[in-house]
Amino acid sequence: MEQPKPRNALPMPNSPGREKFSRWKGMTSCSREAAEQATPEAVARYRASRLKAGVAVDLCCGIGMDAIALAGNCGKVYAIDIDHDAIECAKKNAAEYGARNIEFICADCTEIDLKKLGVEIAFADPSRRAEGRRVKGLAETRPNTSELIELIKKAGVENFCIEVSAALGLDELPQGCEKEFISLGHEPNCISLYFGDLKKAECSFVNIEDMGGKRHSLQADSVGEAIGTKPQMLRYLFELDEGIVHMKMQKQAHETLGKAREKVFSFNETFFGSTQKAKSGFFRNSFKVLAELESTGAQGGNAGEKEKAWIVHALQRLRAGKAVLRGKFDERGQLEMKREIESMLDGKLKLHVFFFGNKIVIGRNLEIR
Repeated sequence: MEQPKPRNALPMPNSPGREKFSRWKGMTSCSREAAEQATPEAVARYRASRLKAGVAVDLCCGIGMDAIALAGNCGKVYAIDIDHDAIECAKKNAAEYGARNIEFICADCTEIDLKKLGVEIAFADPSRRAEGRRVKGLAETRPNTSELIELIKKAGVENFCIEVSAALGLDELPQGCEKEFISLGHEPNCISLYFGDLKKAECSFVNIEDMGGKRHSLQADSVGEAIGTKPQMLRYLFELDEGIVHMKMQKQAHETLGKAREKVFSFNETFFGSTQKAKSGFFRNSFKVLAELESTGAQGGNAGEKEKAWIVHALQRLRAGKAVLRGKFDERGQLEMKREIESMLDGKLKLHVFFFGNKIVIGRNLEIR
């Protein structure tokens, strides 16, 4: 008799799994919620490369991608989840990926005796959904992340990794662990917390570019230090990956770029600048500066009429038709200014207008042809 599909089942080709897994065509159907929450394959494989052991456990395995990745680096993997449908889906996905050293257990992970299993490394990604809504707080997840950390420690497992929301601030994260921000294609994915001997730094950052696993990374034992100076000439702007800004690792990014002989300087906490073109996996976007204006009235949504007139004239001269306003705006003020400016444009280019304190910069995104 054919088994019923999970509630809200969705064929993987039309689900979030399409872009997350290399073998999505052969993977079984699962719920949309499960596919959305599942770790992207590239992230799972990168993280598993740091979690090598004889025996490992994935305490909240979901549809199995983290367990499958762990299986490639560990002798034996226990994959545990309280959701029966998720376990059945994970079993089929493991078979699709040829992971034969995983033992699946449908149970409440907080009631599992990790000592009895002989676990050397534990991993957990507690569900960040509650009653149909997304949550981020450590105490809001299922199971409670803070309680799970203590449970793992009490079980005598010193080396473990916990995934938490990328939206959590540094002051919201536990102490005594490495806090690694992971971006996927420069989009925030998660923060991984490494405990015990897995800790290699106080904070770290990695951007994984694609399914092939190409990545750029940083490590830091301290964060938040001021860097760089601002030369008068500005020809290029480079927008830092959100993870670097979030983890306050601009100094480490600047030092790494210096070793690569990239002549960039700190423009502000979000952007680097340069008098010449530079390329780095730390940059989310790169912009060619086309026009600049120094003005005491250039304060985002409070820009005066003279500044607005200069912006319109510059955009018209540059044949722009669309303007992306970047600065400290209230949403309504940004929309009103955008409409006002674009009503006077008839070109085809989309250009960015940056408000940096007393400086207005107009630039073209070099990543878009």
